Amino acid sequence: MTTELSAVRVALDLLFAPSRVRIAKSRPLPARVVFLLRVAARDAEAEDEAVRASERSREAVHAAALFFIEQVLFDAESDSYRILGADRSASMIELRRNMALLLRVYHPDVERDADRASSVAKVTQAWDNLKTPERRIRYDETHPPIELGRSKTSASRSKIGSKSESKGRIGWERRSAGRREAHDPAEKFIRLLRAILVLFGFGGRRVRRRS
Repeated sequence: MTTELSAVRVALDLLFAPSRVRIAKSRPLPARVVFLLRVAARDAEAEDEAVRASERSREAVHAAALFFIEQVLFDAESDSYRILGADRSASMIELRRNMALLLRVYHPDVERDADRASSVAKVTQAWDNLKTPERRIRYDETHPPIELGRSKTSASRSKIGSKSESKGRIGWERRSAGRREAHDPAEKFIRLLRAILVLFGFGGRRVRRRS
């Protein structure tokens, strides 16, 4: 398939191998997702091109498009850009176009399945967050980009590993300091002197090490 149809290829792969969905959720969107949205919206020209290029049936490419949208774009962790099938560099024209295509797919007047029709709320909320330059700036300030390229599990393990490594390093430094003090003759003398003072009732006094 051409670059124009790369998103359809990815969608078909996910439809026939759903185990790959988790990986797709953690990666940037494929090129030209808008073509996939057109297929989902039953755009005849886009459907015909997808059928010819993929050698799959019209129903197969349409089902793949819906599966990709619902599993990847509408993931609970997706931000408003990703829900609209775009990244943060998208123009307002592109965002509006994608929003309109998604509403053609999931509007209750078109989609009779109540569960699918409820996705309209996701789309309209995402568009509401970005529909003016002022709202988009405010959204960008309060919603930093999501780190992509690795799974949530890997990121979580990385954080846990960093914390464990930090704790291990601190513990090692403390043990090393203790070993240095134990082999310092001056430190040994101070400890012995403190023990003698405690023995004779002067435990409240502190012996300062001479610098």
